[in-house]
Amino acid sequence: MSIKKTIILFSISILLLTGCDLTSGGDDTISAEQVLTFVAQTVEAALSLTPQATNTNTATATASATSTATFTPSPSLTNSPTVEVVISGGGDTGGQVGCDNASFVSDVTIPDGTQFAPGATFTKTWRMSNNGSCTWTADYSVYFVRGDGMSGISPQNLTSETAPGSSREISIELVAPATAGTYTGYWQLKNADGVGFGHEFYVQIVVTGDGDGTATMTPTATATGPTSTPSATSPPGSGKPDLRITSMSFDPLPDRTTNFTVRVTVENQGDADAGAFLVEWWSDQSNDTASTKTAWNVGSLAAKASKTLEFFCDRTLGCTAYDNSGTYTSKAFADATGVIDENDEGNNIMTSTVEVK
Repeated sequence: MSIKKTIILFSISILLLTGCDLTSGGDDTISAEQVLTFVAQTVEAALSLTPQATNTNTATATASATSTATFTPSPSLTNSPTVEVVISGGGDTGGQVGCDNASFVSDVTIPDGTQFAPGATFTKTWRMSNNGSCTWTADYSVYFVRGDGMSGISPQNLTSETAPGSSREISIELVAPATAGTYTGYWQLKNADGVGFGHEFYVQIVVTGDGDGTATMTPTATATGPTSTPSATSPPGSGKPDLRITSMSFDPLPDRTTNFTVRVTVENQGDADAGAFLVEWWSDQSNDTASTKTAWNVGSLAAKASKTLEFFCDRTLGCTAYDNSGTYTSKAFADATGVIDENDEGNNIMTSTVEVK
């Protein structure tokens, strides 16, 4: 409480106390007028005083309030917003364009480095996966991008639909260049708007210049491809079917631990249709073990027609082909049970040397 308020209250108190009996007896009787005069003089004196700030608590509270009001907190890194960067249309998306994307799965035919004579014709086939969200329709196409075109027609529309999450084979008819050397051509898919998308896929061959028109597999560190050459085609007018194994390939080349696919192509080169027959593949012609071979029942095969058969060696399901190091002679055998009366019974087998380290 201030000094002024204290003096005023004190004076009023005196007035109230004396007011109980302002005319009591005795020489020291104080009249009401005297009391009021005294109070007025006291108030006047109090008003003339210069107040002094003595309440340190008020000053402290004011300082504290001021400090709080002007304090600016420093930014905290943990509260900073996180910026998410989204990459699209390239980079590790595999060339995605909107809902269209494609990834390379495997070479189905013509492994890299396959040798051809100048001018030889061949069919390159890739397996591609639709890892986008849109279906590939017949309006989609495959086209040549760069490198060596090898007389391939570009673009070529797809012949059937491919749903998201599934894969398909894509084939191009090509011609080996006339000059010896190594040739590589890159291809890609286009959507219905003519925009390329997905991984590029390529074919690589070696033109040997030997002029015999025969394709052979280039040996690798683990295996070699077919080493036998089937006999010549049946003479025209024989009136009989003639079954012949025309190719045998592995994807990937077998080793002791990896799953692989073997593909065998059988062709009826005779003049008559063939009825039902059996085709067998043995991982080693000297080992007739159920877990190392397979057989396909072919319902029929028209004259001049061919069919490619596939076997997937899944080691988790008991396939034991090539699970030991060594050299094997793989064998594919058309009409293994001999039920078809053929023009030539001696050209039904193809062998391939496989080296497993």
